[in-house]
Amino acid sequence: IIEPMSVGAQGALVYNPKEDDKVVVLGAGPIGLGATAGLIGRGIKNVVVVDCNAYRLEKAKALGAHVVNTSNEVLKDRLIEIFGAYPNYIPIPDVDMYVDAAGAPSLLTEVFNYARNHTKYAIVSVFQKVELPGMPFIAAQPLLYGSQGYTHETIVEVIDHILNNKTDIASMVTHKFKHEDISKALEFAASGQGIKVVIDYEL
Repeated sequence: IIEPMSVGAQGALVYNPKEDDKVVVLGAGPIGLGATAGLIGRGIKNVVVVDCNAYRLEKAKALGAHVVNTSNEVLKDRLIEIFGAYPNYIPIPDVDMYVDAAGAPSLLTEVFNYARNHTKYAIVSVFQKVELPGMPFIAAQPLLYGSQGYTHETIVEVIDHILNNKTDIASMVTHKFKHEDISKALEFAASGQGIKVVIDYEL
């Protein structure tokens, strides 16, 4: 768990968010859940996780986050419902920071259109190509950060988080396989039915 959580936490915490910042994490896979846990472990109160997979969103809820299921909810409307609308703009969600752990270009483009004054974006996902609208760069002066890997300090923070049970991040491990069943484990992981699939040599 240390490695994926460190990747997510590195991006989520790069801007040193304040306790009352409103943060949206895109994606509820291992990296997105790691980012969410990192934020909540730091005491960030207002965290929303966005995904289209109800099973994964239940894990985000267990960490203490609000959730938005884009398979049956309109993202913009739901974020305004949770965080309110940013004053003096056309109705857009009042969000301080977005953490992209989804890797869906259309989703990043959508939330980039919600940029208000100095909105922060931390990009943890790997993209082949993303097209972003030009106007927000001028009108909102957003900040973009591309996050790769993790630092020693992040790993130390994550280990402390896990040892002190700051969240139930261990619940991201949804399936365990014996080492002789590694082919089955890889096949199951590729199916997308689980979240974090591990080989357990003690089974």
